[in-house]
Amino acid sequence: MVYTKPISSPFRGVMNSLKKSCIIAGLLACAFATAAYCQQTGATLVGTVTDATGAVLPKVAIRASNLATNVVRESVADDSGNYSIPFLPAGDYLVTATLGGFREGRVERVTLQVLQTARVDFQMQPGNVNERVEVSATGALLQTENAAVGTVIDSSKIWIYRSTGATLFNWPN
Repeated sequence: MVYTKPISSPFRGVMNSLKKSCIIAGLLACAFATAAYCQQTGATLVGTVTDATGAVLPKVAIRASNLATNVVRESVADDSGNYSIPFLPAGDYLVTATLGGFREGRVERVTLQVLQTARVDFQMQPGNVNERVEVSATGALLQTENAAVGTVIDSSKIWIYRSTGATLFNWPN
C-alpha cells in the first residue's frame, strides 16, 4: 500500500478564519439587535379611520402633538384606513384627523406610557372644512395590540420609597 500525503490548499486556513469571523459577526449582530430593542422607550399610536357609515377612509392626515413639548408627528391612513405613528415619547398628546369634505376629528388628551401601543379610532362626519368634531370624554385606553405591560414611576414616588428602603422586589403599588 502506498501512502500519499493529502494536498494542502493555501486557502484552507483563510476559509476557516472567514467562517469563524462570519459566525462571530452574526452573534454580535443578534446581541446588538436585542439590546437595541430593549432600549426602546417610545410608544405607538395606531387606529382606523372610518366615515359615518363605517366605510374605511384612506389618505386621512393624522397629527399627534405632544402637549408638553409641542412636537408634532404626522401620518397618513393607508388604503385600509389604518394608521400608525411609532416611537412617540411618553406623554400627553392631542390627536387630530383631517380630510377634505369631513369635519376634523379631535381627541384632546391621549396619555401614552413607555412601550404602550394605544388605539385611537376616528369616525369622520361629513361637513365643511371649518367644522370640527371634538371628543371630550374618552374611556380608558385599553391596550389590545400587544401583551407588553409597563408603568411610569415619577420622581416623588422614587424619593419616598428610597427613603423607606423599598427595593424593586418589594415595591409597593
